[in-house]
Amino acid sequence: MPRFPCSYDQGMEFITSCIRSFALYVLPRWIQSTAIPVVLTLLTAILVTMGCKVNSFEPDEVFGGEIFWQQSDVPNSGYIGSLVGHPSGMLFAGTQSAGVYRSTDDGLTWSPSGIGITASFIRSMAVTPSGVILAGTDTAGVFRSTDAGSSWKNSEGLAEGLILSFVVDRQNRLFATKAFVGVFKSMDDGATWAVVDSQYPISTFHKLAVDSLGVLWATSDPGDLYRSSDSGTSWAVVTVGDVYVTAIFAGRNGEVYAGSGLGKIFRSKDNGGSWLGVSIASTSVTCSEENSLGHLFVGTGGDGVYRSTNNGDSWAVLGRGVSGKSDRLGALHISSIMNTSTGYLLVGDYERILRSIQPTIP
Repeated sequence: MPRFPCSYDQGMEFITSCIRSFALYVLPRWIQSTAIPVVLTLLTAILVTMGCKVNSFEPDEVFGGEIFWQQSDVPNSGYIGSLVGHPSGMLFAGTQSAGVYRSTDDGLTWSPSGIGITASFIRSMAVTPSGVILAGTDTAGVFRSTDAGSSWKNSEGLAEGLILSFVVDRQNRLFATKAFVGVFKSMDDGATWAVVDSQYPISTFHKLAVDSLGVLWATSDPGDLYRSSDSGTSWAVVTVGDVYVTAIFAGRNGEVYAGSGLGKIFRSKDNGGSWLGVSIASTSVTCSEENSLGHLFVGTGGDGVYRSTNNGDSWAVLGRGVSGKSDRLGALHISSIMNTSTGYLLVGDYERILRSIQPTIP
């Protein structure tokens, strides 16, 4: 967490992250779905009474003239914790209150696919190169499917607890983070797990990534960044300026990217020795994805999705309009993001899954 005395920017990032976490995970959902619309309606009525002109726009008029997204038919199942693709072309979504969902049509329609999973909140998911699917829950550990999501069984060694993140390294070894315990490793596609015997600098790593050199990266609960060059046995803190790190991801060209709590993306080309920051949004960077062309995509905590086609040198916001809706993509917290094998971009937010109308790959 920020160390005192701290800079103004560092303090603001920490405070902003705390407020955002409280708003997203502590306040009841009715505040977002009911209270906010009521307040906006009342404010609009007051403005009209005062003689102010209140314009009504279609989504494409408000958001750059482009309807970029369409909403899928996944039921309202709360926060979408994870989106992953399977070698068969099927897609899987981990939800807050309805377990795992599966799609066979590039994310347009979804159906339940969690037989055997004993927890409803799926925090994280991963797919191994051999097609085994892993689901990390909030209380019951890791579940594993070897039949494309038709059935699931609890994994040995991680059969309980909150699983926050997965990553697969270049040797097909699996790593998972368990809250308040540490990092676990599996050598058999997630059938069995063992805690990595190391001296953890903190109790909880939130997000994991592995770069092209096989180095493990992890964000911590206080917003620091850590690196391990020995498969998680030892960890060293990495300084990324005075920022609160909220996301970590690696590009195929060897770069490592860190997202911050105030909408900056930092890039390192020397294994974290130095960083170059670019401001892209007004809110935190939450998740990331890379397509087959090497284009980078990041989701934010209230400012939509951004794309870079030049290894992070510059970023541009994607269209925010949603087909048939009067709201915009950027209004909600983007919690997960993925590209399908056919080039469509999917994002999950606090209550729905959206898909790009057109593929992002020509």
